[in-house]
Amino acid sequence: MKKLLIMPVMAMLIFVMLLSGCGTVNPPAPTAPPATDTPTNSPAPTATAIVSVVRVVKLSDPQGTLRVHKTPDTNGELVTTIANGAKVTVLKTQGDWIQIQTNSGSTGYILLSYTVADTAPTPTPGATFKPGVPTPAPGSSAYGIPAESAAAPMSYFDDALIVGDSVSYGFKLFVDKQRLTDSTYMGTSIFLAGGDFGINHAITPIATAGSVHPTYQGDKWLIEDLMAAKGYKKVYIMLGMNDIALYGIDKSVSNYAELISRIRAKNANAMIYIESVTPTTKDGAKAKLNNTNIYAFNDKMHAWCIANQCYFLDIASVLKDSEGNLPKNLSNDNFVHLETTAFPLWVDYLRKHTK
Repeated sequence: MKKLLIMPVMAMLIFVMLLSGCGTVNPPAPTAPPATDTPTNSPAPTATAIVSVVRVVKLSDPQGTLRVHKTPDTNGELVTTIANGAKVTVLKTQGDWIQIQTNSGSTGYILLSYTVADTAPTPTPGATFKPGVPTPAPGSSAYGIPAESAAAPMSYFDDALIVGDSVSYGFKLFVDKQRLTDSTYMGTSIFLAGGDFGINHAITPIATAGSVHPTYQGDKWLIEDLMAAKGYKKVYIMLGMNDIALYGIDKSVSNYAELISRIRAKNANAMIYIESVTPTTKDGAKAKLNNTNIYAFNDKMHAWCIANQCYFLDIASVLKDSEGNLPKNLSNDNFVHLETTAFPLWVDYLRKHTK
């Protein structure tokens, strides 16, 4: 009688797992527990090497495990399984798959969609972060804030994509005007900036209802796709102003990490510059969007950049007064948007902080 009950119970378990929303579950390997996989079985695309990045396995089932295959194929030989929450090092991307190395040293392939960016920065020994005070000092780390140097030629920005919200859109209008009389101004860089654009929008599909993705030459683009289409090697991103009040500081940092991971997956060896959010005027501070929160966000992003091989540009440092506020004479709305006189300070900082 016990034997007769085994098959119905197993069938019921498999049926429940298929309805759980965590993806199709392959039949368990003889020596491994049931693990998440993908239902598709497409041929392996061309591999693309990327900068080594740490990602975290994230499954809908907290107790679930993920299969690691020898090849980028659901029917590929099983190498091992890894638990939900495990950190893995990405070695290269291959279509929807990534080749990873586990903490135990095993290598194989898993689907990128079952991972998220690792947002936990590696602490700098002895470093104490204070709002608006960059720590460690510029140039003291391979990443973080580059040391100040002689101004780079405008041609340095020839292969740069400049991304941002309404503050950066104001920057774009300024650059466009300068190019009417100096075609070399900011090189041949292009802008992808829009009024309500934020980090969360940048990792949301363009087809989403109410999309506010900015346009380039009349079309909406994801940052990673436009950068890849143009073959650009540098990206300057100033986002967060529209995210801090809505999602909080930690979630905004987490979303930034996901965005950078997506950029790197499609743009091997991209040079990534994260620009600090600029401050508000003293009178323009809001309940959640204020300089205390802006500087706290900037400091966390600075730390994240050091730990994750990005450069951090403290644009706020040249656009604030002794109290850390945006001076009224540099604002055109007594809030966050900039007067024309502020943009040359921004450009000068960019040219003197390059790698």
